[in-house]
Amino acid sequence: MERANVKRVPVLRGSKLVGIITRANLMRALASAARTIPPLALDDVAIRARVLSELERTLSRGTAGVSVLVREGSVEHLERSKLVVLGLATRDPLHTTADDWQYERRLAESLLSDTRLYRIAAQDRGVSDVARVMRDLETVLLEASLSDNTDRDALERVQRLIAKRDLVVKMQVMASGL
Repeated sequence: MERANVKRVPVLRGSKLVGIITRANLMRALASAARTIPPLALDDVAIRARVLSELERTLSRGTAGVSVLVREGSVEHLERSKLVVLGLATRDPLHTTADDWQYERRLAESLLSDTRLYRIAAQDRGVSDVARVMRDLETVLLEASLSDNTDRDALERVQRLIAKRDLVVKMQVMASGL
């Protein structure tokens, strides 16, 4: 829907229109499902092995001197961060109340400190692409979590940050590599 800039799709039963699904409907369903998703089955050792394997495959210089620390499922952190970013990016400011994006604001606040740690770790290890994505994510999470003003302007400001940094695409590319 996002790639084709489609905001609503019809729901048909046979040839009869039975409803309309919007991006906001889908995001609410995803957010609701995320609250009930059990922790990842992979433990930190398995996640670290997958990350190192992917780095070995993609880095021209190999992984010599590269240290990967996975603490309590950094992949889960990225998935939860994507939920926040997508949830904020797809909301219609004209039809969104403060309560509608309260979940994203709370989740943004809970992810902020770990995002900062991942950014610093990436910088220290010279993984500049990851550090840049984490910096952009940190900026968006900070803006969303500190939005005392939960009106249309606040949401639009967060959406401009997401769009300006092309954060949805960056996070999808980053997630596809893990």
